[in-house]
Amino acid sequence: MQMLDVGAGDRPEEVSRSGNIVVDSLINNAYAAAQKDNIQFNVNVLVPASLPFQSGHLAIVLGNLLENALEACRDIPDGKGFICLDISYAKDIFQLCIKNNYRTKRKRNNSGHYLTTKGDTIYHGLGLSSINHAVINYHGQMDIIDNDNIFQVIVVMYGSYAEKAG
Repeated sequence: MQMLDVGAGDRPEEVSRSGNIVVDSLINNAYAAAQKDNIQFNVNVLVPASLPFQSGHLAIVLGNLLENALEACRDIPDGKGFICLDISYAKDIFQLCIKNNYRTKRKRNNSGHYLTTKGDTIYHGLGLSSINHAVINYHGQMDIIDNDNIFQVIVVMYGSYAEKAG
């Protein structure tokens, strides 16, 4: 992960202003990357400044999903790549839905896990299982819907389990 060099007057457009530092910085960085790569990025964030989840878990979930979506869309020519991200937290329930298109069909192993499309399989391909490990801490779940070159991941986590996950 590289740090952004943000000079005066050179601030990337802020599409996420929830006040939650982890959520906002990950989304705003991904948005800047999407703009640079000519990827349409629609964001809808309705979360409070403070969430009951560990920052590390939030970063794993959101960071990996955004990275995967950007990666998939970079393969799509002519600015036709898109990412839609919806995040909300209400009544102790965190819901995240991210949807993106892709060009090349994703491969899965025998147990149905998605395989990385990157050359280096030792350090890549762990994103979705890392997300699942983070989500399980909050008795949540991750669902993947993959059809017609649209990849959608839905994550649900429960704030009422957050104290026990520490």
